[in-house]
Amino acid sequence: MPEKLRKAMTLIHPVGIALFAMSLGLPLVVNVKNFGITRLMFTALETQNVSHLLNACLRLVLMNTIRIAPTYLGALVIADRLTREGVSRFRGPKGGAFSRWNLAGWVGPVSLVPLVYMVIEGLYGIHYDFRMPALLSIITVIAVLKISRVDAGRNISKASLIVFQLVFAFQWLDIVPALTQLGFGHGEISWDLKAVADVLEAASLLNTFGLVASGILIFNGVISAKFMVDYQELLELAELEKKRSLELERMRTESLLARSYREMQALVHDLKTPLTTIQGLASVLAAVGAGTESAVHAQRISGAAERMNAMIRELMSEEARRRVAAAAFAKRLEANLPEEKTQGLVTISASQDLPDISINQTRMVRAVVNLIDNALDAGAAHVQVVFGSRKGNLEIVVKDDGTGMTEEALARCWEGGYSTKDSTGLGLMFVKHVVEEHGGTLFIKSAPGVGTECLIHIPVACGGEEDDKTLSSRR
Repeated sequence: MPEKLRKAMTLIHPVGIALFAMSLGLPLVVNVKNFGITRLMFTALETQNVSHLLNACLRLVLMNTIRIAPTYLGALVIADRLTREGVSRFRGPKGGAFSRWNLAGWVGPVSLVPLVYMVIEGLYGIHYDFRMPALLSIITVIAVLKISRVDAGRNISKASLIVFQLVFAFQWLDIVPALTQLGFGHGEISWDLKAVADVLEAASLLNTFGLVASGILIFNGVISAKFMVDYQELLELAELEKKRSLELERMRTESLLARSYREMQALVHDLKTPLTTIQGLASVLAAVGAGTESAVHAQRISGAAERMNAMIRELMSEEARRRVAAAAFAKRLEANLPEEKTQGLVTISASQDLPDISINQTRMVRAVVNLIDNALDAGAAHVQVVFGSRKGNLEIVVKDDGTGMTEEALARCWEGGYSTKDSTGLGLMFVKHVVEEHGGTLFIKSAPGVGTECLIHIPVACGGEEDDKTLSSRR
């Protein structure tokens, strides 16, 4: 199949074709005989009862609406597909909003309506009159759909509601005797109904009844379209408000994180001065008391101060990484737990032959300590930290037997500022940030009364010797 033909075939909306096929089949069941219109006309003449005539008019209008509304809807569905897809796929350098596809999008499919009418007349001998009711229906429906911003090709249900109401409204004009000279009422059996109305001297009643019914239905159709417009605008405003709220929340969170980071950096920087003093005094003590026990203590003080300096350097640089053994990291974590708070409540275990990881050890320790603190604050009687290996990652599991979290709390736990305690609500955000900056992932499972389980996956270190080396980046 040629490429152009294949593309053209994709423009044909299958729903539109199905609606046209339905239109061709409906006269088999939706016809004058099955609706009993002729019988009602004869009954009206025999009994001289106008109510039977009005009943016949109602049935005729309903029958015509059911038969032709799918044709109009199918034309509009195809029109929208042609307008939307044809312009985007086939317009050349000179194509624009008013290209030939836009013109074909409306004129082409709408021209199918009288063609369908001709096919039906050829198949069944039923005459569908393509005059004022049909033209007004098509023009009004298109205008209302445009105003209400309803795309018939994408939202057939809304388009159907508008099409059926407006087509039903204009079909009432077909039974108004006063409008016959204007091109109304030339369809199947419409003339016969008007003739019966003349015999019963009910032409004026039919005029009033038809015009009032048509006016009410047109008004109702326009109101329905207006409701759709207002509803769409409300949805758009709600979506905009949601985006604005999320953006404000994001900005607030970033502001909190930035402020916290600045404060931490300032505090860490201030710690350098006393550490330098400690190191200097330790060196003096080591020199004065050389060979004595005091010199040994002075060297220990100097070593501790140097390790603290290394920690400060790691805190001051988020991307500073070093290759460490997982077992060493576990020991570092245990050493940083506040004994007065965690004694007897926290168990740390690590399996054998764990892989090395490249991390900012100070920040990662702080992240895991945050998870432990959260567990203890949630009333946990025991917190278990397990180091293992899983699918090329170091896995750290922090499991507690605390109160757990509700679905709402679990869904909001990553939001900046959200907290079930009197705090900034940045704890879990900090943990997530630290884990992700190392290329890892963080998962949380929790349920009320069961407890919480946090899983951290950290990629293993690449090959090469990187112990005690500061890495510029490893993400």
